[in-house]
Amino acid sequence: MSSARGARRPSSPLSLAPPSKRPRLQPCDATELVSPQVTAQTIQCTETLYPVSAVPVACNSAVVISPRMQHSLSMLEQESHQLRLQIGEKELEGKGTAKSYPRQVQNYQLWFEADQARIAAHDSTRVLIPAFPVTAAKVTMFLHHETTREKYKQGSKSTIQDSSLGKSHVAQVIDALEKYRLNQEHFYPRDHETHVSLRKDSRIRAFESVSRHNEPKRVKKSQTIKAAGASSDTYTKAELMRCSLWCLTDFSGPQYIFVGIRDRAMLLVSATTAFRGKGCRMLEWSDLFPATVPLDQTNEIQVLAALAHNTKHNQTGQVDEHGAIRHVHVELCPVGALACLFFAHFHILNSAPPDFVPDFSNKSYGEYGYRKWYEYHVFYTGCPTEEMSYENHRDRISTMHVKNNINITKKIHAGRHYAAQTARAHGASVNGTKALGGWSDNGSFNPVYDRAFPLDTLLCAGMFNARRPEDYALPRNSITPPQALMGQIFPFIEQAQQDLKERTQCSQLATDIALRQFLSVLLWFRLVLLQDAALLFAKHPELPVFHFKPFNTQLFRDYAGEAVQVVAHAEEQAKMAFHNLPEHLVCSLKGLITSMTLDRHAQRTENEALRAEVRQHMETQSALLAELASSKGRGGGKSNKPALRSATTKAAAVSHPTHQVNQPPAPPSLLLQTHASHSPHAAMPNVTINISAPAAQRMSASAPASAVAHADTLLPLTLPAAARSESSAVFSADQLPVVASTSPSDPRSEKWAALLAKHGREKLDTHEWEWKNSDWLPRYRYQPVDAITDVWTEYVDGLNGYLSTRELKDRWGAKWRRNEGGLKTEAARRAKVITLIEQLSSKPNWNVPLALRFVVEKYESSPAYVGKVRAFCDYLQKDGGAGFQAVLAAAAHYP
Repeated sequence: MSSARGARRPSSPLSLAPPSKRPRLQPCDATELVSPQVTAQTIQCTETLYPVSAVPVACNSAVVISPRMQHSLSMLEQESHQLRLQIGEKELEGKGTAKSYPRQVQNYQLWFEADQARIAAHDSTRVLIPAFPVTAAKVTMFLHHETTREKYKQGSKSTIQDSSLGKSHVAQVIDALEKYRLNQEHFYPRDHETHVSLRKDSRIRAFESVSRHNEPKRVKKSQTIKAAGASSDTYTKAELMRCSLWCLTDFSGPQYIFVGIRDRAMLLVSATTAFRGKGCRMLEWSDLFPATVPLDQTNEIQVLAALAHNTKHNQTGQVDEHGAIRHVHVELCPVGALACLFFAHFHILNSAPPDFVPDFSNKSYGEYGYRKWYEYHVFYTGCPTEEMSYENHRDRISTMHVKNNINITKKIHAGRHYAAQTARAHGASVNGTKALGGWSDNGSFNPVYDRAFPLDTLLCAGMFNARRPEDYALPRNSITPPQALMGQIFPFIEQAQQDLKERTQCSQLATDIALRQFLSVLLWFRLVLLQDAALLFAKHPELPVFHFKPFNTQLFRDYAGEAVQVVAHAEEQAKMAFHNLPEHLVCSLKGLITSMTLDRHAQRTENEALRAEVRQHMETQSALLAELASSKGRGGGKSNKPALRSATTKAAAVSHPTHQVNQPPAPPSLLLQTHASHSPHAAMPNVTINISAPAAQRMSASAPASAVAHADTLLPLTLPAAARSESSAVFSADQLPVVASTSPSDPRSEKWAALLAKHGREKLDTHEWEWKNSDWLPRYRYQPVDAITDVWTEYVDGLNGYLSTRELKDRWGAKWRRNEGGLKTEAARRAKVITLIEQLSSKPNWNVPLALRFVVEKYESSPAYVGKVRAFCDYLQKDGGAGFQAVLAAAAHYP
């Protein structure tokens, strides 16, 4: 092909003309930039850096650039590349590659120079080749050295015999030298090899491909899988638990206690949200917000959500949301760990709340002003506005591993591996797990990678069963801490919320959605912290965090002791309730029963507080009325209005009851009235005490009768008690202590004391009582039942806190039914079921649990009798007991 002047092969690289052949311009004005002798044809054939249109005048001589222009262009070139290098340095800040890349480049330089010296010493015909600029040929030789040498021992210059470096190391070497080549290529404009990417060279690609291909053989040779286990390169549950408790235990002094709590929170957040190390370090206060996910049509789960908008996997500026729920194990709960971290910041370090007021004087931040608290990091070192460094993060995790004898290769990414593995092990879907950690899916992941939280993965990360979300239950979430304790945690929240509201009303530019959400998170953290601390205190009272207020107060100790008992009792009740049921029913209903038991206890505790208060008022009124009666006797026929007013005034001064587990309700209002008696035998006016509680304190109709103290059963109550008719009085149990004994041998007091000793106050409180025929007679209605076995439970243990029907029968016979037709009919109907269970359990090799299991599997679970207890009772009674005999015959072939 003709080599005409100016022609260039298509494959020839674009290069700059040598400086000696570049067109030059002498100092002159714009009209003198180009010599008049240069023609247009000459310009078109001249190799320059600029298009022909930039030349103002056609001439016949070469274009000449002045030295000043050449200097300016050179400086512009250097400044533009310097900006690029600065951007690259900022991109590496806080990453492990900021130190590993320079280390690899230094290793390359030292080896290459030593290798060239060795070659030159053995071959006099060869000269030393410099290590720079980096080219594919030089890197190829270095890769050959790296893939054939042995690994160095950690922290030592000695090597591990018969070891080799893997594909990850080879990839990092290539990445580091490629990064250096890109940063330095502008210094070698005429060297073609310095402008070619290393991975485009076939020699480099061959080494990288071979390293990947040989990785399985290398691992097999080193026996890593057999020695360490294929899936053991992350935490086990026991190891994570050990690390969590170590962070809370092995530190003393406020500053070090804070460090331990911070490291624990950082570990647990990563282990449940699958955050990368960088994602944890850059997490800020303003990134936290509360959210919920629907569990079913009526229930929701509270989620702690966090924004992630500049992590390693997200370089497009998209705002991602990660979430976590409370863990089934309090030691591994990320929400509780973060709540404890903020407690350490505000209460252990005694740090003041930040200034949430925006600074509108700083014009660099736009019309919404500068908000310094936006820069506060969750996991900080020294100052909240300073992000933790990669080195510090790695050192803290490494120390944690050493102290707890954990041998895994991962450090800051270990929690990310654990989160993914735990989620999958507990039934999370692949797409849900990818959404949890932000793993890319090349487009097919887009339907999941949105702002919706993956419910299955959230449940699995908290070690709940994603395959059965209906089983979700968190017993400690049903405990309400005392308000006195709640008010001591983050006491600035309410004032900050009020200030934000006032600022927003004054100016829309003062709106701060992030602050509103963050304060809501802190309010939730109050509850979470006290609930989790109660259980932790029961297991580990020696933890240093419990030396700080309010955990070192008697109020917290009392609350913690009662809370643990309540949770344990609720779980035990749920376990006992399902002792005789099939496994699939147990799994479905266990969480529901546990929550119902805790709610019932909370209602009962609140009602006990109300009853104690009412009892106190009534005792006071009894004393005042006795005083009133005596004043009436002393004053003859004089009016008792002054004494009555005095009694009313004293009654109003009755103090409030002391603290209970739930916040006690407001005291009921009392109204003391007198009215003339129409009985000719009355010796004094009747006095009626009307007590009414606020509507907000009345329990719902669905609450069990044991938890309700109805005003209509309490009142009106006419005093004194000695004047009452013995056969017409009906009392609720909480009224009985008010009935004063007129003599030490009062039979009512003796009978009531005997009942208390045998059955306990809790069961007696659920009934109304009537003093009849010199005995206390309870009132009871058969409870609604949905399962056949509930009839037996009502007979043996009682339902909804009432005395069992067997206890009623043994103590009062049939008198408690008061000859009511409905009760007699229902008693006969349910007696068939009771007789059936007794006969079945009396068979050889049978017992009560086996009899109940037989009834559940053969009849209770069948469509004909699901929720139809009466239909089964009628079946047992029909045809003169033929159904009863059919059941006994079926039992002969069971199990």
